[in-house]
Amino acid sequence: MKAFEINKIHSILIIQLCPFGDVLLNTSYLDTLRRKFPKSKIDFLVMEPYNSVLYKHPAISEIVVIPKAKGIGYIWQRIKTFARVFARNYDLIIDQQCGTGSGQIVLFSGAKYRLGFADSKFARVYNLVAQRGVKRYSASTKFDILSPIGIVEEPYKLYYYIKQESTDYIAKWLQEQGLNKQGFICLSPGSPAPYKVWDLSLFAKLADRLQAQTKLPIVILWAPDELADARKVQELMTTPAIFALPTNLNQAAALLTFSKLLICNDGGINHISVATQTPSLAMFGPTSAENWNPEKVFPIHIGLANPQAYNPHDKSFGLNVEDAYQQALKLL
Repeated sequence: MKAFEINKIHSILIIQLCPFGDVLLNTSYLDTLRRKFPKSKIDFLVMEPYNSVLYKHPAISEIVVIPKAKGIGYIWQRIKTFARVFARNYDLIIDQQCGTGSGQIVLFSGAKYRLGFADSKFARVYNLVAQRGVKRYSASTKFDILSPIGIVEEPYKLYYYIKQESTDYIAKWLQEQGLNKQGFICLSPGSPAPYKVWDLSLFAKLADRLQAQTKLPIVILWAPDELADARKVQELMTTPAIFALPTNLNQAAALLTFSKLLICNDGGINHISVATQTPSLAMFGPTSAENWNPEKVFPIHIGLANPQAYNPHDKSFGLNVEDAYQQALKLL
C-alpha cells in the first residue's frame, strides 16, 4: 500500500455498532474529522437502536443502520450489511469497534484504506494501523485511532441532540411540580450493572443532606431496570424527594438540561451529562475512573474513586457521604 493520500478520500465509513455509551463517546472526534475532510461523505455504521445517539449530528452525512434481528434474521442482516458496505465503495473505513463483527465488515468492504488498531483480533485486515495512546477519559482515547491519517486529540464536546418534544415533555412536568423556577438536583442511583451501584443508603443520606442545606429539591431519575433501586433510595430518605416521571433516554437528557447537578454511578447517564453540560458527581467502584471519569477534560464533572479501599462486598466503594457532599457543594 502506498502512502495515505488525503486528496483521494471522498467517502468515509466509521464503524461503531454498539453500545449506547461507546457510540456517544465517538462523537468526540466527529467535528475534527469533518474539518479534516470538509467535502467528503462521512457515514456511520451502527446497530439499532444505538443509532438514536447520532440523530442529527451535523458532521455525519448518513447514519447507516443495521436493523435489530435474531437467529436466522441476524445472519441475513449480516450478509446484507456486507453487501451494502461493499456497494457503497468507501475510500476509507475507520473500524472504531475493532471486534469480530466489525472486522468482518472491513474484510469484505473493498475499501482502499482500512483503519484499525494494531492489537485488535482482525488487525491483519487493516492497511492503516493505529496504536493505542495513554489511558485517559474514553472520549479522548477515541482520537487515538486517527493518528495514521494525521489527526490528533484537540478540545472537543460530546454531542447528543435533544428533540423539542422531549424538552416540552419535561418542561410541562417541571411546571406541574413547581420546579420550573427554583432549580433542583437530579439523583440517579440505579444502574443496569448492579456491581456499579453505590450503597443506596449513602445515596439517601447524601440526598437528605444536600436538600436540607441547599434547599434544592431532589429529583430521583430512573430507567425501567433501575426502578427498584430508585424506590429504595426514596424510602430511605428522611426528607421528601420527587420521583421523576417515566423517561426515555432523550427525555432523560432533556431533564438534565434543567438540572443544577447530577449525582450518579459510573455509567451512560454521566456521559450524557457531559453532552448536556450539566455538572455531575459520579461514584466509581470496580470500574476505572481513569478511563471513564471525564473530570480531567471537563472539570464540572467530578468522579469519586478509592480503588485502594475497594472491596466487592462493601457497596460504599471506600467512599463516604462527607466527601461526596463537599464535592457536590463545589459543583453547585
